[in-house]
Amino acid sequence: MKENEDIYIATAFFSDIDFIKKAIDKNCNIKLIVRISLATSMQRLKEISEMNNVNIRFFTSNKFHPKLYIFGNSIAFIGSSNLTQSGLKSNQEINISIESENTIFDDLQSLFDEYWEQAEVLDNNYIQKFIEIEEKYYDIYRNLNNYQNDIKEIKECEFENITIVGKKKQSKEATFISDFKKKYQLFFKQL
Repeated sequence: MKENEDIYIATAFFSDIDFIKKAIDKNCNIKLIVRISLATSMQRLKEISEMNNVNIRFFTSNKFHPKLYIFGNSIAFIGSSNLTQSGLKSNQEINISIESENTIFDDLQSLFDEYWEQAEVLDNNYIQKFIEIEEKYYDIYRNLNNYQNDIKEIKECEFENITIVGKKKQSKEATFISDFKKKYQLFFKQL
């Protein structure tokens, strides 16, 4: 992120206000397109909507699921990272960078422009209505998180190269059993 840069972001989910604050501190102009869903924090959107240099538009369709970040006329990133704390800092995500010399860069800018033209402006009226809906369904969303925690209680299985501070290491016995099951499965698949 460079000083006074135009930043264009199209992402399905949003909650990372720190990223936006850093961009504002560098006097960047931000165009943000998000999908309104329970995975997008309306309170955080409300907070950044009041900041200078931030323009927000939205879609409500579940089909809007891009992760596109364009920084000025120099580089773009596409991949799997939403603009959330976990998407940027702790999830196992895959993203690639596209330099401006690559012809795909212009295509990505055009795609963003198409999204921007079709998306609705997120104004205070919409924000208030969406906050009311978010509050109505918050318990359901929390229960979905509880669902994932219940699954992990049976067996936590994460990609190994993720380093998460405070994560408990699996015991040697549990590692042995897991490895044995994997070999056993492969053995019987070959028969």
